[in-house]
Amino acid sequence: MASRVQSEHKKWLAFIREHLIRNMTIALQDFAICPIFERQGGLSKAKQVFAGQLETLIAEINYLIAA
Repeated sequence: MASRVQSEHKKWLAFIREHLIRNMTIALQDFAICPIFERQGGLSKAKQVFAGQLETLIAEINYLIAA
C-alpha cells in the first residue's frame, strides 16, 4: 500500500513539475482547468492523492519558487 501511495505521489509531482516548467507558479484552480491535471482526474483526484495536504504543498512550492 505504501509503495502505491508513493508511486501516485511521484506521478503527480511529475505533473506539477511539468506545469511549473511552463507556468512558474501553481494554484489550486490549475488542477481543475489545466489539461495536464484534468487528464489524470483533476482537482478531486489530486486532493485524494495528497490526502488533504494539496493546499499546503502548493503554498510551499510557490514560496520556494519566490524565495
